[in-house]
Amino acid sequence: MSQPLISICLPNLNTRPYLEPRVESIWAQTYRNWELIVSDNYSDDGAWAFFEDLARRDRRVVAEQAPREGIYANWNRCIRRARGEFVYIATSDDTMAADCLEKLVAALQRHPDCDLAHCRLRTVDELGVEKPDIWSRRSVFALSSGELIDHPHVRRAPFDGLLHLRGRLSTHPLPNC
Repeated sequence: MSQPLISICLPNLNTRPYLEPRVESIWAQTYRNWELIVSDNYSDDGAWAFFEDLARRDRRVVAEQAPREGIYANWNRCIRRARGEFVYIATSDDTMAADCLEKLVAALQRHPDCDLAHCRLRTVDELGVEKPDIWSRRSVFALSSGELIDHPHVRRAPFDGLLHLRGRLSTHPLPNC
């Protein structure tokens, strides 16, 4: 299969204690065809200097500062700069497994009719210590997935939206691929 460019979008505001583990998890990716697009909202904790250094060391890193207009405006700013076939939103305080991008790209290539792929979150504290996994068991997504949460699967519209609204799989789940 082809190796499309992945745009890793990293919006940021004052998350310097988390940035080293976050960036290390990006550098550790087994999938190597990516660009890192950073939009920093004029951090005052040393994060901007960290990103400037990254951009000097690796041509795949593009960093800019932008006004503080909220997280969604910052996500959109990153996405507008993305050149990749796929976009990955990388929150500043999370990491990802080394094969994360590889698996997401493979899933999207196997299912070209899908517009979104996701995986479990792995959250760390400012010391790099992994936090307990709450999201994957208590979120509306997890509750609507039931036993499928532990298995790769495709959820198609409109059924996926209906499952999310309900919050839990019924005793007679809708078919999944």
